[in-house]
Amino acid sequence: MTRKRLVLIIGGIVVGVTLICVLAIGAIIGAIFYTIGHSDAAKVAKTFLQQNEKLRTDIGEVRDFGFFVTGDISTHSAGGDATLNMKVIGERRTVNATVALIYKHGYEWRVTSASYRNEAGQTVELLDRYGAEMPGDAATKDATEDIDLPAAGRERTKSGSDTVAETSDGRFEPDVLQADRPVLVEFGAVWCEPCREMAPVLAELAGEYQGRARIIKVDVDDNPATPRRYGVVAIPTLILFKNGQEQERAVGGRPRDQIRRMLDRHTGAG
Repeated sequence: MTRKRLVLIIGGIVVGVTLICVLAIGAIIGAIFYTIGHSDAAKVAKTFLQQNEKLRTDIGEVRDFGFFVTGDISTHSAGGDATLNMKVIGERRTVNATVALIYKHGYEWRVTSASYRNEAGQTVELLDRYGAEMPGDAATKDATEDIDLPAAGRERTKSGSDTVAETSDGRFEPDVLQADRPVLVEFGAVWCEPCREMAPVLAELAGEYQGRARIIKVDVDDNPATPRRYGVVAIPTLILFKNGQEQERAVGGRPRDQIRRMLDRHTGAG
């Protein structure tokens, strides 16, 4: 065997091994992208983005998403969390969005924050933590400062500041859909900090609108069927029902004046 032929054989082997390695790495990366993009977390994130009014106002109706969904999904026996990045294709323009979610074992993924980059390169928040006019923040902090806000999977601890009536999957029909007055339903959870911050506002408004409207909360962890039925994928979500039908909804924390206007539109006040 000549030296030249030996060099060609060795070179061919090296090229072949390199090609196999590249294909293997590509297959692994492709599998990771596929797994993330088709995960339950990604499905919930996409549903949230499709429903978000602020995003639709800017880019138009969401038509599709980019092929690749990147980010990180971490799960364990008690729960997990995820941060996903995806391209959102709207009627007018395409933007890049980031969605953070948490998961508790036995329940569904929930969006905890979301944002996108607009044409000016600014980050636009899609899930408001709470409004700038939110009263009672100090009182809420005092009432809950000794409560360790749990990460996904820790045991939930009820806050004593929440005085709004609760309903359940089994009671939702008579309590809300068959009610003789408008009902504002807050979908939340005891580990949700914006929910706790909004609790004293809802309690105040429940007393103010007594006889004209009811305010009720649903714990999404204890009652998964109702939020699934109404496509609730982020908390807090406020949905106002009248005559058994959804009239409007708001996703994220809201200040007192915004919630009052929401109630007034359906109680004939104002």
